[in-house]
Amino acid sequence: MSASNAVRAERWRVVWEGYSHGRGAHDIIVEGLTSEGVRTYLRQLDDAKDPKAYAAARIAALTKTGTVATPEPPTLAEAAEAAAARVDEANSKRMLDTLLKERGLDDRLVAAATASAQRVPTAQIPPRPRATKSDRAPWEAVVLASDWHLGAVVDPAEVAGLGGYDFDTFCRRLTLLGHKVALITEEFQTLRPIRKLTVPLLGDIVDGDSIFPSQEVNFSVLDQVYLGALKTAEWLTGLLHTFQEIEVIALPGNHGRYGKKGDKKKKVSFDRQLAMFCMELTKSTDRISWVIPTAPFHDWEIMQHPIHAEHYDSIKSWNGLPYYGLDRAAGRLTQIANAQGRKFSLMVGGHYHSQAVLERPGGLVMLNGSMIGPTDFSIDQMKTISRPSQKLFYMSKEYGINSEHMLWLDSVQRRAA
Repeated sequence: MSASNAVRAERWRVVWEGYSHGRGAHDIIVEGLTSEGVRTYLRQLDDAKDPKAYAAARIAALTKTGTVATPEPPTLAEAAEAAAARVDEANSKRMLDTLLKERGLDDRLVAAATASAQRVPTAQIPPRPRATKSDRAPWEAVVLASDWHLGAVVDPAEVAGLGGYDFDTFCRRLTLLGHKVALITEEFQTLRPIRKLTVPLLGDIVDGDSIFPSQEVNFSVLDQVYLGALKTAEWLTGLLHTFQEIEVIALPGNHGRYGKKGDKKKKVSFDRQLAMFCMELTKSTDRISWVIPTAPFHDWEIMQHPIHAEHYDSIKSWNGLPYYGLDRAAGRLTQIANAQGRKFSLMVGGHYHSQAVLERPGGLVMLNGSMIGPTDFSIDQMKTISRPSQKLFYMSKEYGINSEHMLWLDSVQRRAA
């Protein structure tokens, strides 16, 4: 459809609306009139008993005298194309408005987190640990950190004394996690150098505050971000007593989302805001580096072994771990990687609150545990009890994973009982 035909079709629509409904007629009538003529027309329109009929008569008079040429009716194809163009324009405007709102919200939260972090004293950085003198090949340590659900509340009475969780419990378990990582690593360091720790934050670090109707939390999600960043920064800097350097990879979960599922993209996440806040708190040292992807997953290498990480909440399950769904997802991700000349020797994730390892040709799928432990949902709906735990393992260039450890985190609570 040519530009002139499109203009003609649009002109016919305006004139037709002017005759039928009076909309758009005024623009046609006042075109070419002086300011006095416009005022006269508006007074006459005001005095008319039937303003629509008066406007139609004025258009008819203009058409008869040749002031306004009578347009030819558009063809069906021309009218359809003009309508489609109007729909496309409306859709584009709506999409642009949505993107601008998301970007504006994300930018405001980042700015708020940065401003808040600048008002908090930066973390105290310990001196570098003494390097291990050994001819043995070095290892690197990895701690999978996920499903901390900071801010969640589990009343022990509601789970028949099988568990319990609140902010104080979280703090005790985080301290115990750091202690166990340091203890095991320092034993290995008597044999070989282990300089670097990688910490994939695999999502659901915060619990959110509007994820499901009966959700019970200690405090709002903004307080979860603030307090969580402070505790995470304290935990990371404490591990610098054991490691020369730490790399943190922060990914979003489903509990950190804004609003209902699907309202925003995964990158718009309170988990991500916590990571940005924590990065500001630890910026005084170059021994802690951060990777905060925009994508909901991340691919990288440790000791030349390629790894894929995500939260895995997109894989459906029913009353247990979705082994078939995990295997199918891993197979598809492997196909995508192979098409690009890459491969994965390890895929890691969280979400299911239970540690598991799925062996596949060419690599492993490894699921992390949780900080929260048993909940009324896991006991009543899933008929399972998962002890609070996180995963620690060590990798070498030659063999990949050399040593793997389940770090149980309810030991302090059990001893106290």
